Amino acid sequence: MKLDGIDISIEKTERRKTVSIFIERDGSVRVLAPVTATDEKIETAVKTKEYQIFTKIAKWKELNQGKVNREFVNGQSFLYLGKNYRLSIEENQDVPLKVSGGFFRLDKKYLNKAGNVFKDFYRDKAEQKIKERLKLIEEKFQHKPTAIKVFELQNRWASWTPKNGLNFH
Repeated sequence: MKLDGIDISIEKTERRKTVSIFIERDGSVRVLAPVTATDEKIETAVKTKEYQIFTKIAKWKELNQGKVNREFVNGQSFLYLGKNYRLSIEENQDVPLKVSGGFFRLDKKYLNKAGNVFKDFYRDKAEQKIKERLKLIEEKFQHKPTAIKVFELQNRWASWTPKNGLNFH
């Protein structure tokens, strides 16, 4: 489906009872609808939310106009805990990626999967920081968290699971 030049992906599922429209993190528009929803019903739902869709896309573009696509080369700058660190590609490190001496140091043999190495690094460090911070405030919780995980959440920053687990994006 298209809306004034914008491609909209439509996904029908049996679990849904209503039509929902999402602007994804990559700026794409996705519609989730029940299997029983007709194309006309979906199109009507999209048309009634046309203004909100264009407003959200404009906001997304504004927020992402300064986005930098990083390359994994010596000297490239990466943020970590509010500071910029330059990348240094090293030989024969004990770990794939570490921060030392004001540099991100990446082992050369992981260069072809550097994006995943950085994601794993940030995920591990985020999990450590979150656990440290939660120790300071967990006595205020009605229920203690049973597990803390950091991974890609679809549309949330964080969530509390029915089994008292905490998930963070």
